[in-house]
Amino acid sequence: MQRRLGRDGVRATGTVIRHDRETADDAGGCFPVVAFTDAAGRTRERRSAHSGTRRWPIGRQVPVLYPPGAPQTAVIDTRAQKAAVAGVLVVVGAAFTVVPLLLLVGVL
Repeated sequence: MQRRLGRDGVRATGTVIRHDRETADDAGGCFPVVAFTDAAGRTRERRSAHSGTRRWPIGRQVPVLYPPGAPQTAVIDTRAQKAAVAGVLVVVGAAFTVVPLLLLVGVL
């Protein structure tokens, strides 16, 4: 289902507008609520199904994905977030590999 959604889903950019708490004390989960505009131009709000400890601050733009014709089931596209993190890790890893090699060969 997630793979099909990634391939065929409608993409939008949402903004974290608040965090809903599962319980009144700090022990409960914190769920980001995202506002986005669907393909029909209607503003929607959707609470994430996954809790986090304010992983996404209020005001942060996040990628949103939903099946065509079903914006009420939108999800925050964490795959895009993970891909960005993976890209940064690859670049940093490459730098830690290339620089010592260049130092070893005497180029730097």
